[in-house]
This record gives sequence, structure tokens and C-alpha cells, in this order.
Amino acid sequence: EALRDVACYGPAEVFEAALATLSDQERFNILETLYTIDNAHVRPALLATLRTAPLAFGSFQALRQIFKAAEYRRDGEVFGLLARRFEKERAIYKKPQGSWQRIAVSGQLLGRDDLKRYLESGNRSLAYSSNTRIYLRRRVWRTLERLGNLGDLDYLALASGVLLAYTDADAAEPRTSEVYDWRRRSRVVKARWDAYAPYLSFNHVLYTHSPRYLLKPNNKAWRCRGRYQPGDPEPKVREEAFPKLWQERPAVLIDLLIKSACLPVHAFAVKALAACPDYCAGLDVATILALLGKSYETTVRFAFALAQDRYRPENPDLDLVLALSGCGLGEARLTSHRWIDEGRNYFLRDSQFLAGLVASPYPDTRTFARRLLASSLLTGEVLQSLLGRLVARLLMTTEPDLAHDIAQTLGERFEGELRALGLPVILDLLDHPLLAVQQLGARLLLGYEPEQIPTSTILALLNSEHESVRGIGVRLFGQLPQKALLEREELLIALATHPHADLRNAIRPVLRGLAGVYPALAARLCATFIEFVLMREADDGLRSHLVRLLAEDIPDWSAELSLETAWKLLKNRSSAAQELGGLALARHSEWVDEFTTAQIVELANHPVLSIRAAARSMFLQVLSARRGQPGELTVAARLLDARWEDTRAFGHEVFTVHLQAEDLTAAVLVNLCDSVRPEARAFGRELITRHFKSEDGEQYLLRLSEHPEADLQLFATNYLDDAADNPERLRALMPYFVRVLSAVNQGRVAKSRLWAFLEVEALKSEAAARVVAEIMERQSITLAAGDRARTIELMLAIHRRYPTIALPIHLQPTQLRT
Repeated sequence: EALRDVACYGPAEVFEAALATLSDQERFNILETLYTIDNAHVRPALLATLRTAPLAFGSFQALRQIFKAAEYRRDGEVFGLLARRFEKERAIYKKPQGSWQRIAVSGQLLGRDDLKRYLESGNRSLAYSSNTRIYLRRRVWRTLERLGNLGDLDYLALASGVLLAYTDADAAEPRTSEVYDWRRRSRVVKARWDAYAPYLSFNHVLYTHSPRYLLKPNNKAWRCRGRYQPGDPEPKVREEAFPKLWQERPAVLIDLLIKSACLPVHAFAVKALAACPDYCAGLDVATILALLGKSYETTVRFAFALAQDRYRPENPDLDLVLALSGCGLGEARLTSHRWIDEGRNYFLRDSQFLAGLVASPYPDTRTFARRLLASSLLTGEVLQSLLGRLVARLLMTTEPDLAHDIAQTLGERFEGELRALGLPVILDLLDHPLLAVQQLGARLLLGYEPEQIPTSTILALLNSEHESVRGIGVRLFGQLPQKALLEREELLIALATHPHADLRNAIRPVLRGLAGVYPALAARLCATFIEFVLMREADDGLRSHLVRLLAEDIPDWSAELSLETAWKLLKNRSSAAQELGGLALARHSEWVDEFTTAQIVELANHPVLSIRAAARSMFLQVLSARRGQPGELTVAARLLDARWEDTRAFGHEVFTVHLQAEDLTAAVLVNLCDSVRPEARAFGRELITRHFKSEDGEQYLLRLSEHPEADLQLFATNYLDDAADNPERLRALMPYFVRVLSAVNQGRVAKSRLWAFLEVEALKSEAAARVVAEIMERQSITLAAGDRARTIELMLAIHRRYPTIALPIHLQPTQLRT
């Protein structure tokens, strides 16, 4: 019921959609009914189902009935469609002796016992078995042969249906069977099979009387005769079955040529039509045009011969000549070119014909059309019509080579006339995805006054992915006067921030000139460029370019820059943004009071050179004002600890040139020595030696003794005299003594000085001796072998002088032996 009204009134697409809503089994159940109706609304959906319905239980019975009905109706299309399926699709099951294969019934796999019961119940006729397939394949030819022997012209309907069912895609690789000849002691060819060998009925129709193919009894495929090999030239003789029937209805052969997509069918039909000269002489031009449009050389050559007979130079058929110029046969195209040259006055009066030549699918015809138009004058009406057709064709094409040739013809011959079409048409050309079309539109724009071209159009040219189109956009931009550029600020920004470096570099001289004349414009551009530099997603190459542009091309780029923006630049992850921040610091000396000395020193250790340079300048600027503040010069000592050579050199300069002796207090000099860099510590020791004051000796000893490095520990021994005769200071230095004396295999000079100092101090007073005794007690636990004797000697000396002091030694009387 759901299909009744649609089957009666259509359209076919709606019926096909309605049929698709049914389940597979529902569709298979009504296949015979659909074929009984078989009207224009039902047939497309029916054919689609016949192509895809499985040759299996549930659908095969209906397909078989329809196949027989098509045979009775002489319905060549359905007959050929199913005949081809029987040839190509393998049987579902085979009954070998003593065994059963598993097969599917309504989508369910049946085992051996279930299948046996199913077939024995009377359903054997439903199975598409191997025997059934063999029977149906042979039945196709038996039907055709019976009709042919009777001289029945219905043979042509069914035979053409079989031939039209096959295409070039059905061709297989030719194959060869070889055997070993023991007498010749080599392999010899036993049999050869061509591309369409497996298709029985197809070969029967085409090659029943062939001298190159044969079908042996009980064989499943046609094989090559004798020495014929696939690809050898075809024989001149007719090979098909019942040739006289084909000659009685040559229109069927023409129908095959027009509809078939199979090379052997075209070869057969052309050969058969050669025997019908009277009929061929009466073919209309439309049929010849259809044959010229085919992709098979044998058919096009046949149509070319007919076209030569039909051509009349005094009244040429434009459609016929145009079809020849666009056919696949080179000889035919050259002939059409000659005809056009000989009668060019006639052909040049038709714009549709000329547009067809220019947009021909073949390059040689397009080249001929370009040469023809270059040496010809066209009337105004023909010219305008031709331009409209070619521009429309160019805008619709998606083939790069075709678009290139059409655009070349238009550009070389009609560039001036195309500008008269107006700016909207040119903009349509620029919107086309193909390069050749864009180039043509861009070239046409060069003829316009730059002020007339919208900014969006120039931007589209500049943003093209093709360099040649971008180059034309640059030329148009270069033609704009300075006053026009003031109104196109977005164009300046787009060029300065363009992804392509060549365009970014091209805008720099323009911006340099504008910045000198229009400071307000320069300020706005600078603010925009700085925003681009700060953008997280900006490209590093673009950032670097904008930094160079601001620094080199716009002198007052930082005039309105705030300290807050400068900090953003300094803290940005991009090195280019940081560099710009450093350049801004160097230009704004008034910002220096906003920075602490520690911040300035930190900036002096920055990876970006411009920031380090700005920080050094800022440091010198604040040095005179901050040198008297406690701790400021102490922070400055970090300059000598910097990672960068230029900053460390600047630190040396500060402490040797810019600071006076009174500035170099003990705290500052000790801070210089408190560095991880050996050269910085050496510089600090040098300054301490140069500017030593006796009242600072104790401070040097206490502070330097805390340093873990051996060089400063040794240097601290120079000030041990400041700890002499002072047990309290001696106790304060205990960590220093322990650290130096505990060092393994290092600091020998410092150790020697400490031993000598401790030996003297231990005997001066009991308080000092107790401090030294504690040191020796600890050292005796972790004693190095080289210092053992000296440690024991010192502890013995303390014990003799101050017996009450506890020591980790026990004196034993010496045993005298004789």
C-alpha cells in the first residue's frame, strides 16, 4: 500500500526512496510484481535492486522468474543485466560426492543435517548451486542461438542487452597456461585466454565465427586459437554470430556505439556498420556528433570518416566542425583546424563556436584558437558575446590546464576589452581557486586607478597563496599616493604583519616615509605593532620583523609607550618582545627611579643583549645617588656573578673605575668574594688586598672563613693574627678550623698555617687550650693518616701543660727492653 500511489504517479526518485524503507525480504517478495508493473516510475528502482539482490535463498527465486520473464518479453536490458551476474558471480554451494557445504538461508548458516533436510523438503530449486549457474549461463546463449537460427530480429534486442551489460571494467588480465615439454626440455604454451574469456554468451555473440577465439566442448572459457596472442591486430573478417541480422537493423549497432563502454563492442559494431554504407550515409549530424564524443579511437575514426563526407566548405556545419576539433583523434582535430583556417570569415561570425574552440578539452585546439584570434578582427557584437562566454566558462572550470589556456587567450588577445566588463567581474576572477584565473583578474586590475580599487581587493591579492598574484598586489599598493594610504591604515597593518617575509620587507620604506610626515599615524601603527608583538599566537619571525621595523624605520616608536607595557614586553616569552622591551628601557631614562638596584642587576643578567645594555646604562645612572645607601653596592656585586661576559666586564669596570676607595667597605668586598665564579673571588681578594684596613681584619677573617671554597679558606689564613690571644674569637672560628683540617687531599698550605696557629694558641692559655682540645678531639675521630702524628703531638703538649683538660688519649709507660 505504501508504494501504490508512488508507483502510479511517480516520480521515480520518490518511488526508489519509498522502496528503500522496506526490509530486504519485503523488497525481494515484491520483485516479480514490480517487474509486472515495469513503468517509468518503477523501473529505475527495479533495476537497482536487480543489480544488488543476492543470488541466494529468499531472493534467487524471484530473480530467476524475472530472468525468464525478460527472455519472454525480449527485454534486453534486464536479460543482459542478469546474464552478466550469472557469468560473474560464483555459485553459493556445490554438492560434492559424500559431503555438504554450509550455506546461508535467509541470512542463517545451515549445517549439514539442516541443509540436507531443507533441500529434501522440495526447496532444491531455490538454490543458486554450481549446476544451476552452469545451466543459466548456457541457457542465455541457447535462447540467443534459437532466435538467431530462426532469423528472428528479437535476437538483436537480447544480444545488444547482453553486450551493453559489460564494460571495460569487466576485463581481466590475459593469462597463459604452460606445460613442460620433456622432448624439447622447455616450457611450451598450452593455452591462452584473453581479457573477456570467462564470459560465454558475450563471446558467443561477438566471436562465434572468429578465427582467433574458440570454445571447446565442456570448457568454461573461450581460448585463443593457434598462435594468436592477446593484443595482436584484429582480423578483417566479420566474427560475430548471425551477421545478416545485424545488417538488417544497423540502428541497433549505432545504439551500441552510443551506449556501450566496452572496447570489443565498439570494435564489433564499427566493423559491422562498414557493411551498411547506405545506412551510414544517411545518418544525421546529431548521431555523428555523439559518436565523435566517444573515447574509443575506432568509433571516433568511423565518425570522422562520416564527418568528412558531410562537410561542405561553402556551408559548413559549425557543430560538426566543433565536434571534430574536440574529439580524441588527432588527425580529425588537425583536419578541423585546416577547415577553419580556410573558411575563417565564416567561422569568426559565431561566438559560441569560437568559445568552444578556446575551451576545447585538447591543448592543440586551444593553441590553434589562440593563434586564430590573435590574427583576426571580431565585430563588436561577436566580441562582447565571446568575452561573456569565455569569462563564464573560465569561472566554472576546475581543470588547471584548461583554465591556464583560456586565461592566456583572454589576457593576450582581449586584455583591454575585458576591463570594460567592470570591476565586479574582475573580483569574481580573483575569488577563483585556480592560479591562472587569479592572475588574469590581478592583471586586469593594473589598468584601473589604484584609488578605485577597494582595500579588501588589494588585501585579497596580498593574501593569495601564489607569489605572482601577491606581486601584482604589491604593484597596486605601490601606486597608491601617500594621502590615499592615510585612509587605508588596515592595508598598512596587513602588509607589515603579512605571513610572507617578502611583503613585510616591501612595506618598510613606505612606513619609514609615512612616519616622518604623519606622526599621529605612526603612533597608531606603533601601538598596533606592539600589540602584535605581545600576542601569544604571533609567529616568531613576524615578531622579529616588527621589532626591526620599529627600531629602524620609526624613530619615535616608543614616545607613547608606558612602563606597564614595557614590563609586559620584558616578561613576554618571546625573545623578540624582550628585545623590544630592552630598547624601550634604553629610550626612557625617566623610568630608572621605578626600578630597584636589585631589579636593574637582574636585568643586567638577562639573555637579551638590548636589555643588558639598557640595564648597564640604568645602573650608571643611579649609581651616584644610591652609592651611599646601605646594601646597594652589596647587590651590585652580583654583576660579577652574571652568565654573560659583557655584564661581568661591566661589573669589573664599576668596582675599579666608577667606585672610590671609601665606597668599597668590608661588607662590599666580602660580598665580592662570596661568588661561585673563581675569577670573581680572585677579583674580590685582589680588592681586599688593595683596600685592606686593619680594623676590618676580624670581619674579613670571620666572613671569609665561612666560605666553602678552598681558595678563600686559604686567603682567610692571612688574617689569623686578628684571632690571636682571644679564646672567644677562637671558639667562633671552630667551624672554619674543622672544615679546613677535615678536607681530604686538598688545602695543604691552609692546613699548615692552621696547625702552626693552633699549636701556638693552645699553649698561651687554658681557655684557648680547651678550644683547641675540642678541635683535636673531633679531628682524632676522622683523622687523616698524614695528620695523625701532628694531632697526637699537639694533644700531648696540651696534656703536659694542662693535665686537667680531658683528651681522647691514654699515656702508657714506655717498656724498656734489653
